[in-house]
Amino acid sequence: NSPNLKKFEGLCLKKFLNKNVRFDNDVHCFLRAEAELGAAKGHKNALALAMGTGIGGAIIINKESVYLGSHGSAGEFGFMIIENEKTWEKLYQETKNDPEKQKQIHAFGFANLINAFDPEIIVLGGGGARMPNRELMEKFILSSLAKKTKIVSGKLGLNAVAIGAALLWTNNKLNK
Repeated sequence: NSPNLKKFEGLCLKKFLNKNVRFDNDVHCFLRAEAELGAAKGHKNALALAMGTGIGGAIIINKESVYLGSHGSAGEFGFMIIENEKTWEKLYQETKNDPEKQKQIHAFGFANLINAFDPEIIVLGGGGARMPNRELMEKFILSSLAKKTKIVSGKLGLNAVAIGAALLWTNNKLNK
């Protein structure tokens, strides 16, 4: 399933290349790399949030593999409804020229993620990654301890996704 690359929809790379093929979502690879070698290393419960052309996410629970959910679509944080039936991704696009409004929108999105997943850390990536308005975000977080959730930029830079893809070939449990 490749909703953003319709040309590849249904393509079986294994048959096409006649090789052993492994692939994953870009944000899953980003989090895998950051959990193994970067900003989320040593954390049991981590989220990744990538902002660029859209908003994508990934989840690691109890230091297990990247959580896919029952149907493979876990982590699609950009499709969370934030305001007036609009998704976080749509509002993110609409507020690109208004940094203060964007910080407000992010505060709501981050608070929702923290309330739903209670991660130790959220790692940001992508060219459009922005911190939320922390004070506003904390107003909507239920747990007083969760208000202290770390939100950091990824440490591995532009190569994080490629590193995470390469890690698919290791025997670490994050890569299953």
